[in-house]
Amino acid sequence: MKYFFLLIRFIIFLCLTVVISCQQEKNNNESFVEVIKIYYNTGELKYEISMKDSLLHGRSTVFYKNGVIKNIKDYHDDVPINDHYHYSLDGKLITYYLFNLRGEVRYKLYWDSTKKSYIQEGKGLYVKGNFKGNYATNDTIKLIPIIANPFKLSYNVIFILEDQEIRRTYKSSDPRAPLLIYSIKDGSNLIKVKSEIFEGENSMLRTDSISINLMGS
Repeated sequence: MKYFFLLIRFIIFLCLTVVISCQQEKNNNESFVEVIKIYYNTGELKYEISMKDSLLHGRSTVFYKNGVIKNIKDYHDDVPINDHYHYSLDGKLITYYLFNLRGEVRYKLYWDSTKKSYIQEGKGLYVKGNFKGNYATNDTIKLIPIIANPFKLSYNVIFILEDQEIRRTYKSSDPRAPLLIYSIKDGSNLIKVKSEIFEGENSMLRTDSISINLMGS
């Protein structure tokens, strides 16, 4: 895959036998994000790639010639992040990856053509936050659970704080990242986060959990 994107960059900068249109937007750092579109020789859109300072930055989408999406991938300064999808020519999901912000694969789902079923690997939940070694009492921290949800199904997020349970339900059309703002107490602050994804109204497809211990002083 690394060589694939090196080839894409080579094509972009030499502009060989493709039609390229670029759209520039300023981001908060005053540098530019280029949205680069590359077309098949017959005119159909093939690649739509976001780049900043010659690095993959933002969403990259690859299309089959018939217009069906082949790949959707997110990057931050050339590092793969968030959800990565790969589809067949008829639109069937073939592989899905969930990356954390360091570019590490947290969860993988892929179609096994021999078993005629999807295979899952890894934990489909991690938590983003402004983490550090120690906190002062009454510091606040934003916790954002990131959940592997390749089929965009309804899901629950449960925050368990000591004896308190906060349960929130999200539909597939809701923002993916639920948010909890937590006020640090003195000593150990043990927080458990659990996700539940449903295939139907009452059919549990997958559940994951993770525990975080934050120290206040």
